[in-house]
Parts: sequence; C-alpha cells; structure tokens
Amino acid sequence: MKFKKTMFLLTLFILMLEFSSYVLACTGVIVGKGLTTDGSYIFGRNEDFTAEPDHNKNFVVYERGKNQPGAIFKDESNGFTYPIPETRYKYT
Repeated sequence: MKFKKTMFLLTLFILMLEFSSYVLACTGVIVGKGLTTDGSYIFGRNEDFTAEPDHNKNFVVYERGKNQPGAIFKDESNGFTYPIPETRYKYT
C-alpha cells in the first residue's frame, strides 16, 4: 500500500512539473529622491526575453535648452539634412 501511494505521489509530482508553464517576469526598480545624491528619482526595469539579449531599458531626461541659431542636422550616412529649431524642448 505504501508503494502505491508513493508511486501515485511521484506520478502526480511529475505531471505537475510537466504541465507547469515557464514564466518570464520583468524586474522593476524604483529609487526615491532620498536615496540618490542629487535628489532625482530612478526608475528601471528589464525584460526577461531569451530570444535576444540585453532588453534593459534606460530612460534619460534631456532638459529644455537653446540650440545654435541656423544649425542644421546632417545624417552622414545618407546626406539627409534638416534645420534644427532654436528651442530644444525637454524630452525623454
């Protein structure tokens, strides 16, 4: 009787492992302003994809500023040009 119970539990355990799903969960980090030297907040997360490595997210906030009047953006790879506005807006 003990052998049958052991075999039943072992079979049940193997079936549970067989039908369990593989979980890929993202990891998030939030650091408050009291924990950074400059008082800024830091938000971060990664994506646990196995197909392609390095899906970590890095967001940088660029402050509003002034560009040089008459400046032109030029893409060296294809020669595309575009006039840059004098005011640069805050963006992420």
